[in-house]
Parts: sequence; C-alpha cells; structure tokens
Amino acid sequence: GHSGNWGLSAKFGLGAGNAMNKDGEMLPSAMLSILELGIQRFDEPSALTVDAAEVNPRQRKSKAKSRPKKAPAKRKPAKKKALPKR
Repeated sequence: GHSGNWGLSAKFGLGAGNAMNKDGEMLPSAMLSILELGIQRFDEPSALTVDAAEVNPRQRKSKAKSRPKKAPAKRKPAKKKALPKR
C-alpha cells in the first residue's frame, strides 16, 4: 500500500590493492564498490525517509463514465513478393 516510512538502502564492498596515480606511481589503494541499492521500510521517520502516504497518495476513483475502448484497426495481409529468377 501507500503507507509507511521508506528510505534508500545501500550495501558497499571495500577492497584493497595497488593503483597507479596520475604521475605513474603505484600506491596502496582502497576501492569502494556498490554491491546493492534498494528501498527499505523504516519503523520511525527521520531526515532520510519519506512518508509514502504523503509523496504517493492513493488516487480517488473517478465517478465519470469511462469511454468505451475502440477496437484495434484491422490489418490487411501483406502481399507476397515473387523472388527474382536466377
């Protein structure tokens, strides 16, 4: 439903290795990778969450009569082309 406090979640990975800097020196380095991104429900509101009922409220059902849908246009069968003789 459209309720609850939701926020972004991320899972990071950290690696180490040697990397070359702009001067061509090899230096010990840390590499940060993003393993997962998602949304997560939180129990309490915070500066990092949004209330789904406020940002995505349920739409009221319209009392106006809906228009009947048009039938799809009929397609003419494609003409077969004769292959050139060799």
